[in-house]
Amino acid sequence: MRPGPMARFKAIYAGIKLIKWKHITFRASIDHVSHKHPISRRERMELIYFTVAGIALYFAADWILERIETARGVRFEYRSVIFFCIILALALITFQIISQLKPS
Repeated sequence: MRPGPMARFKAIYAGIKLIKWKHITFRASIDHVSHKHPISRRERMELIYFTVAGIALYFAADWILERIETARGVRFEYRSVIFFCIILALALITFQIISQLKPS
């Protein structure tokens, strides 16, 4: 049974969000979302550092893979797997360095 427009309005007004998925209605409280602790300046900067590092790692891994393929003379058959291994190794190293550099 679908809730009518007035029931939806009352539910939203009372702080309850109705989520419709297929033919099931779920109720999720949104009170905890509105009272979240704000992100500190340090956490925002850390988020920016990791995002910029991730973007740089993507291009660095692509550049490294291109250099390896140029030296080899042929493209790898499983290029995406090798790209993943390169970016994983670079990410583990870089993110560990970023984590150690942040102030306590």
